[in-house]
Amino acid sequence: MSILIDTALDSRITVLGSAEEAWAKRWLSDRGAIAVSSITVYERTFGFASAERTARSADEATRWRSRLAAYRALISSSAYQVYPLTGLSGFVAGILYAQLPSPPPAVWTRVSRRRRDRAKSKTEVRRAWLLDVLIAATALAHGLTVLTPNAEDFKAIGRALESVPPPSGETLRLDVLSFPGDAP
Repeated sequence: MSILIDTALDSRITVLGSAEEAWAKRWLSDRGAIAVSSITVYERTFGFASAERTARSADEATRWRSRLAAYRALISSSAYQVYPLTGLSGFVAGILYAQLPSPPPAVWTRVSRRRRDRAKSKTEVRRAWLLDVLIAATALAHGLTVLTPNAEDFKAIGRALESVPPPSGETLRLDVLSFPGDAP
């Protein structure tokens, strides 16, 4: 099985001593590179760069700049395989997002509560939803299964796929595994 990890899982595998880090080490040892979407790379890079820009001290900015440099090295290494947004993934994402410009209510509630420091605004929730749609579409276009701690969010996207007309007659199906429960 080929998997693509989402941004939430990618963020967690860099936490030293975490279950996610242990899983990533096993995966790299047993199977090789970890697959991520270019959308995940965008999200992580944006987060690091934004944190650096809004840092309250020069030391804090330096720490964020170091994390950004480390992430750049990681995605450029053989440990990661970055999958791009393709024509098919753009097509599918465009239709999905047109049909579901906001997440379903249950997903909306979960996503809006994920920020530790404050509730997310409506704009932030919609942006997070769009990025999840793009990650799901990337996985779909490349024949990958999404592995995420937010499986219900991606399953909602999979259900929405049922109303997307197949681009060339093939059935579109998004496979989703929950981390850690279903992790290979």
